[in-house]
Amino acid sequence: MPETGEDEVDYAERAAAKSQVTKDAWEATIEDMYAMEEELEEQGWTVTAIGAGHTAPESPRAEPKGRFGLTYTIPDNYAEAFREAFREDGFERYEVYRGEQEGTAFQVTALYDDETETAVLLAGAYELRHANPLIATAMKTGEMYSHVRLLDGTHLGSFRHEGYELFFPDADRRMNEVTEEMEKAMGMVEGDADAETVRQMSGDEPEPNANARVGIDADPSAAEVEAGRAAAEARESEDDRADEEDE
Repeated sequence: MPETGEDEVDYAERAAAKSQVTKDAWEATIEDMYAMEEELEEQGWTVTAIGAGHTAPESPRAEPKGRFGLTYTIPDNYAEAFREAFREDGFERYEVYRGEQEGTAFQVTALYDDETETAVLLAGAYELRHANPLIATAMKTGEMYSHVRLLDGTHLGSFRHEGYELFFPDADRRMNEVTEEMEKAMGMVEGDADAETVRQMSGDEPEPNANARVGIDADPSAAEVEAGRAAAEARESEDDRADEEDE
């Protein structure tokens, strides 16, 4: 049997601990959703509470082309209940209850149709590292969407939300961090860019996202990204030569 190094053991333990933390956070999110459902029902509301099997932050680069928001993939057995509750011209009021654990956002989005006293509660979780393009788009447009679909791709309905702040309360900070990484990638400032951030904010057909902090395009072309990387490598080589001369 191959020997296992201490580093591998530590990584496995950290991964297991993270898995348990996220599992506990999801269970707490579901419990909160059902507690909200019970409270609303006591007040006479008709409530449909659904825990999504998968939640994805989609930017306009995702399909269908141009759509953005959080997309909730729900179990098939909830489809009929959702269809009965949903109406396209309703649910103008909403609340978002969210928390973060280990880089993952856990949230319950409560959607209210005051006219019919109907509420839809959507529980979801997604990794924040995948949300940057969506956050940039939401900041640019000043609005957000929640989409509900089935596993086979059937679209059940979408909700439009005025504002984005309840979904992304730290949007400004996150976009400032993105700007810094893109500036590094484009050679505008020194430092090694985070490859994952650059990959997310770049694409074959990127949607221009004007960044609020410096007004640059947060979606540089592939050529600009490559030029930035080359410039960073050149600076690193110059620094190495300078260190050798000093020695």
